[in-house]
Amino acid sequence: MFLIDDRLPPLERWDEQFRRIVNDSYVLRGAEVSLTGTVEIRDDKLFLAGNGRRPAVQLAPLNPASKVQWDRATRAPQLALPDEVAAYMTIAPEISGGTMPAVTVTGPISHTGSGYVLEVREVRR
Repeated sequence: MFLIDDRLPPLERWDEQFRRIVNDSYVLRGAEVSLTGTVEIRDDKLFLAGNGRRPAVQLAPLNPASKVQWDRATRAPQLALPDEVAAYMTIAPEISGGTMPAVTVTGPISHTGSGYVLEVREVRR
């Protein structure tokens, strides 16, 4: 899991830099982060509110194929557990008045044209 000083990683450069560093010997499956903040609803979507160091991050359900962890024994991606797949759904019922107090969400993060998206694999209150 990567997170430095609550700022989000420059994902668009990581894959290229990683491949160069390891001379294409390994594959970067993705990045997973844990972020803490207030959950808000915007346009019927959940977002972790931004703070002074990072922008707001859209939250999404975990796609089991996105799980970053690797199972060395089977030489395949780890299977997503039922509670990991359901983690996103535990957030919405707790939102009151459009926001939810501080929560820590963990999961794979990606960067799209509209910003960062974190697929929720774990929620800690």
